[in-house]
Amino acid sequence: MVKENTFRQDLLYRINTVELHLPPLRDRLEDIAVLAEHFVNIYSSKYRKQVKKISPTAIKKLEKYHWPGNIRELQHAIERAIIMGEENALNPDDFFFLSHHHENTEDIGADLYNLDEVEKTVINKAINKHGGNISKAAKELGLTRASLYRRLEKHGL
Repeated sequence: MVKENTFRQDLLYRINTVELHLPPLRDRLEDIAVLAEHFVNIYSSKYRKQVKKISPTAIKKLEKYHWPGNIRELQHAIERAIIMGEENALNPDDFFFLSHHHENTEDIGADLYNLDEVEKTVINKAINKHGGNISKAAKELGLTRASLYRRLEKHGL
């Protein structure tokens, strides 16, 4: 904007003291559960609802969603689920309104029935999802790090 003369350069220097890079929520899956619980506490109190927690399966559903609106979208999703919910815990069904076309679910492919190829594809996706972090990928796959390393070696990855 400074280059286009739509923002004053002196103001930029005043506000540009510290630059922070904050990755989008979809890249910080470990933050979703903590933020969701925080918003559950706020909105259950605000709307005088007896919602005390969010189920692990609901957290999994939230982690699969793409979150184009980042934390603000998560906040509004929790608020809506609290308002519309009838239970003491939020469940996946309470988030029926999250559109499926934004979920991070990539099909493996219906034509891929070779178990080794499916395993190789899933391992690759988990490792890519976690930026090469073997510990996080192994946890998501339900494996130990040692087991994941053996499978990586098996598939030549």
